[in-house]
Amino acid sequence: MNVTAYVYPSAKGPFWIVLRKTGRWHVLWEVEDLGSYHSPQAAVNDLAGGHTHWPTCGDPSQFGFPSELADWEPVERAVL
Repeated sequence: MNVTAYVYPSAKGPFWIVLRKTGRWHVLWEVEDLGSYHSPQAAVNDLAGGHTHWPTCGDPSQFGFPSELADWEPVERAVL
């Protein structure tokens, strides 16, 4: 089953917001899972504010993520 996921191409590589089979949205960078959220907008809010788990590449609040989900690219992707 495919659903809409969201991706943002940062200088550190793409960050993803994807739906897992648990029904929760997760922020991913490379193979790192940075947190679980009830909605994709909640994930964007925490990532833009640096309130997720920090990836090994540093503080996500310094990467210039847009705080509106509409500014992320929607992509069809399989539920993980």
